[in-house]
Amino acid sequence: MFFGLELSFGETENALRRKGDVVISQSFAHKIGCNNDCLGQPMKVDDMELVITGIVPDVPKNTHFSFDLLVAMETEDLRYLGGCEFFTYYLLKPNTNFEAVGNKITELNNALMTEKWKEMELKPLSGIGKLTDIHLHTPVSFDLSPKGSLTQIYVVALLAFFYTVNCCG
Repeated sequence: MFFGLELSFGETENALRRKGDVVISQSFAHKIGCNNDCLGQPMKVDDMELVITGIVPDVPKNTHFSFDLLVAMETEDLRYLGGCEFFTYYLLKPNTNFEAVGNKITELNNALMTEKWKEMELKPLSGIGKLTDIHLHTPVSFDLSPKGSLTQIYVVALLAFFYTVNCCG
């Protein structure tokens, strides 16, 4: 399905195929008193009419993002998002030239956004990064989860080293 997550209930391959399809987390299902018998049941979130098509186990706390609901892209009218604030993930085949693919994605996205915002004379600045770099090496200022600090890790490791040497050495 997505990021290797398999549904506890529902069909993984078809869970987010249609407008209004929603997959909910196991903890959210419990909050609303739902179990596997809620598949196909309608629910309303804000002004969106949704149908529960799957339940997914809660993601670990140390993942890049967490969620209660995942809604099919067709459900949201993207014209009203303004700045197109959503994250896109690409799964590259092994041995793919990351830099070449990244440059192409950036080029295409910049062209698309330049056309979209030409009336406002805005210049887009796109870029991509590896998911493996997201916690400590991402250059972005806004993200779905807090960023770590390599400097803080070094400081704590250094303090631990000196403490160990002075106390136990």
